[in-house]
Amino acid sequence: MAKLKTVSEFVAKYLKHVENSKGNSTLKTYTKNLKPFLERFGAREFADLEPFEIEEYFDDVKFKADGSEKAPDTIRLLMTAFENLQKWAIENKQLRERIIAPMKKPKGRKRERLPDEKERDLILQAASPAFRLIYKALRQSGCRPNELARAAIEDLADVDGQRMIVLTEHKTAAKTGAARKIPVGEKLGFLIAASIGERTAGPLFLSPRGKAWTAESLSKTFRRLRDRQQLAKDLVLYLTRHEHATQVYANTKDIHATARALGHASIQTTQRYVKDNLQELTTNQDCVE
Repeated sequence: MAKLKTVSEFVAKYLKHVENSKGNSTLKTYTKNLKPFLERFGAREFADLEPFEIEEYFDDVKFKADGSEKAPDTIRLLMTAFENLQKWAIENKQLRERIIAPMKKPKGRKRERLPDEKERDLILQAASPAFRLIYKALRQSGCRPNELARAAIEDLADVDGQRMIVLTEHKTAAKTGAARKIPVGEKLGFLIAASIGERTAGPLFLSPRGKAWTAESLSKTFRRLRDRQQLAKDLVLYLTRHEHATQVYANTKDIHATARALGHASIQTTQRYVKDNLQELTTNQDCVE
């Protein structure tokens, strides 16, 4: 590899590495999270950056244009993108040493509760028909929003007699080396059929404008509906995945089956998704003689 100098050169080469090793979905995430770093330091030589400059950058980038602070999860992603870029540069002998030591990241938001029936109904009442379909499908399938947003009719396949959505690019592809296979049961199949109609190609679910959804557009739509209905700010679209995990586990009592349903490579991750049923905990306690 030719010797890299500027931040622009480092970022371009690193993003090419991400694309080749992790796929387009991860590439989009890293491109987005390295964009502000690139805008600030693009013409500078990477090796000449000083620790205080990186600290000042993260002090600034954690705020939105209106002065409000970004979510902890967003800040963590920005910091992780920079640290992985720095790590890659050292491993490939483009940097002799770290510019800055590992930084303390803000803790991610804990999602301790699930939406109740009234909250879900209010979201559905305010939603467009297009959003209602994909929102219900997210709850039914347990998919990550970005998975269902980019799932296409062409991804529908018959696997051992079971209809599936088969995604070759997904979050854990690098860890598992396998495609993400999402079963299409009767309820999910009905939602997909209602969405695609007579179409034979293209996204499974379309936005009200007839375009493909993105994870970002889905989340923005959910937040807009949530705020319009004056619901709590801790309700986020990704809780559909937690709802699915909790219901699958309640039905199967099998954490491994729940991990497979979510496409997790580790049950330790799955355990963070399953919420306790307080009534069940009380009943279990009362069973002790």
